[in-house]
Amino acid sequence: MNRRFSLAPMSGLIRGLTWLIVPLPLVFVAGSTLGGAEAARILFAVGGVLALLWLAVWTFFRPSGFTVGREGLTIEFPGRRLHVPKADLATASLMNLAELYPRYGVAARVGVGGLWGGFGWLWSAQRGWVDLYVTRTDRWVLVERKNGKDLLLNPDDAEAFVEAVLEEAR
Repeated sequence: MNRRFSLAPMSGLIRGLTWLIVPLPLVFVAGSTLGGAEAARILFAVGGVLALLWLAVWTFFRPSGFTVGREGLTIEFPGRRLHVPKADLATASLMNLAELYPRYGVAARVGVGGLWGGFGWLWSAQRGWVDLYVTRTDRWVLVERKNGKDLLLNPDDAEAFVEAVLEEAR
């Protein structure tokens, strides 16, 4: 039986960063009305590029949900899907920031950070690359894979998600 989990609501820090970042395209477009013609073109272009980047993040990098079932785990995005076959699922566990360093060592995020969450990759000194799709600074789920990069996710019901992945990984 397939079980669907929504993406967890953003934590206060991520929500605050999002509220600061989302209006930037409009700020640049509005700023384009204040200067000379060349400055206006540049500011308008920067606003347009930012708007396109925001749209790309929402469509292709920020998951809308997760489905766990007999076929494995599917991470759903508005514009794509990422499937992890059942045979590749090793285990799943809850994780917080205090547990991240001992397990992964020094880590650096590569990708989007602050705009609706953190999406992309996490490079760690001890375990290499991890796929990152989080909207909170806590209550992460670590899905370890037999092949491929581990996943750090934020489903809405983290405990039930871990239980569902563990059930399918058996």
